[in-house]
Formats: sequence, C-alpha cells, structure tokens
Amino acid sequence: VNTRVEDTQTDPQAGISGANALVDAGYGAVVGPAASNVNLQVADQVFIPNGVVGISPSSTSPDVTDLDDNGYIFRTAPSDLLQGPAMAELARGDLVGAESSGTLYLNDAYGQSLEEQYVASFEENGGTIGERVSFEPAQATYTSQWSSVLNQ
Repeated sequence: VNTRVEDTQTDPQAGISGANALVDAGYGAVVGPAASNVNLQVADQVFIPNGVVGISPSSTSPDVTDLDDNGYIFRTAPSDLLQGPAMAELARGDLVGAESSGTLYLNDAYGQSLEEQYVASFEENGGTIGERVSFEPAQATYTSQWSSVLNQ
C-alpha cells in the first residue's frame, strides 16, 4: 500500500490543492477530507470529475448524502440528521432536562447543518430556542457571541 498525506488545513482551497496533488500523483482513493465544508468542495471540484473515491471519516453535513457523486463519495460518520436530534434528546431528556436552549455554532456547512437539526429536534420535543449565534473560525475573541447566547 502506497500512502501520502496532504493537509487540508480545514480550508477548502488548501483541500482542493492537496486533492489535486493526490490525483496528479495517481491516487485512485483518498481518506478525507475531514471537514464538511472542505469535503463538499473537494468532492465536487476534484474527486468526482476525476473518478477518485473519497472516504471522509467525519464529514457529517447532510449535503454529502445528496451529492451527485457517481458513487465516488462516502463517509464513515453519521449525518447531522442523526447527530442533531441525538444532542437535542440528551438536552431535553432526564439527564439534563433543559426547557430552553441557545446555540453557538461554527458558520460553515458542518456547524449550520448540525445547529439546524438540533434546533428542529429540540423544538419538536417541546423546548424553546432563544439566541442562535454563528461565529467565524479564527476570530480573535468569541466573547460577544458567548454573551449573546448565555444572556438570552
């Protein structure tokens, strides 16, 4: 087995560059990318057009399920369609028993999808959602976002 590592840096452009390097080197299958926002773009722009199998160990966005991928794109982690409701059930259930919740989520394909599924399930189970605050990666501070969610 011949292996090679390329770092996506959790950045779509770096992921595309790394994926192109692997395709150019003749790899027919790749484990990764890990992040949904990177995986979706790499799959669409590199793997699918080049007939390369992509297997993400952690790309959970439901959009991965709906890709027109010609059978090339897979993942080993469950979709946010399962994870969001599981988190909401835990929050609303006997262990925590929360009646209300707010969300603070990463503003990308992963964070948006997981947050949407959590909110929908939490509300379906009788809970109320207050503040829904997104954040960008690599900000200098997240104090204002935390304050918004915690002081609702």
